[in-house]
Amino acid sequence: MRFRPQYEINGFEYHKIGAIFLTSSIFLFSILRIVNLIRGVNSIGPDNPTWSNVAQAVINGSALYLEAPDNKPPIFQFIYIIAEYLPSTDVLLLLAVGIALSIYLWTTYSIALSATECGAAALVGAVVCFLIISGESATVHGQYGTDVNNEQFAIPFITISFFLNPLAATVSMAIASLISQYAIVGIPVILCYKLGQPSYKWVTPVIGGIIVYGFTFGIVAAIWGTPAAVEGFRLSYIEAGEYVTGSQVIAGDTVPNNRSIFTTPLDWIEELVTLVRPIWLPVTFGTASSIWVLFQRPNRTVVAAVALGILISPALAIRMYDHYWMFFGFPFGIATASFTKHILSEKVQHGCLVD
Repeated sequence: MRFRPQYEINGFEYHKIGAIFLTSSIFLFSILRIVNLIRGVNSIGPDNPTWSNVAQAVINGSALYLEAPDNKPPIFQFIYIIAEYLPSTDVLLLLAVGIALSIYLWTTYSIALSATECGAAALVGAVVCFLIISGESATVHGQYGTDVNNEQFAIPFITISFFLNPLAATVSMAIASLISQYAIVGIPVILCYKLGQPSYKWVTPVIGGIIVYGFTFGIVAAIWGTPAAVEGFRLSYIEAGEYVTGSQVIAGDTVPNNRSIFTTPLDWIEELVTLVRPIWLPVTFGTASSIWVLFQRPNRTVVAAVALGILISPALAIRMYDHYWMFFGFPFGIATASFTKHILSEKVQHGCLVD
């Protein structure tokens, strides 16, 4: 027996049909959320009033980050400001989340298929990603992962970067980190994945990433002044360090962090149990598969995905939020797909093992 990828069984690409079904289901969740919103059943997320108020204040003339402060990076602020200018703001935001999550799931499946060269394994990885997306808010909000938050907009840029050349991949990861600051750990991961160990080859992509940051904060400076850009960078990336162990100062107000493992460990453990309960199965398989990947290192793509998950995991220690688990759909999905291929290679499985 020898292992060989098999994408079809009698011409039927079962794994692709399954991935299309899962991706369509994620988008359908957002559509159902829109229907419920129109019916007045729910809102688009508990944090929406904060960002909506910031956007409205900016539209009314306040300076972003100075008179209208928030700790989210500029591109996410731009999304909300633009959305507030458009009709049916909440509907458009939910629709955008549905598109973003669908891209995230499909690209995770595509990367798993490329990394494992086994349709069955890639589909298992897609299922793990789907279960995390659809289940992460089930207990807390019951909205199938479709609450509007910056993580949902950032994660597609993370997975898309794996398809691009080094410069474009770094730019894509930089954009992700300008939506959710936690994604900044993905920049060294994608550089190592694309170019290997640090060398002169990193220069051009790194410069590209710096230009993206400079251009983005340059927009903030051009519209609201240089102090706004400086304050925005401080709130988004520098002040966050103090947020880890205590609190963050926003516009002179101290915002305590009551959900950190460093400040209230027992509450953090209770929150962990509550949030993992609806996604315990994909988290268990994803964690076990990731440990296996660290020892076996099947290929660079899988290792890079797991490394990204490891580097981003401290976000959960800072605040045990349900939407932070969105980041793990990709690394857990890829790791589980790789482990599944390993299991299938040890056994005779129709469609994956051939004589």
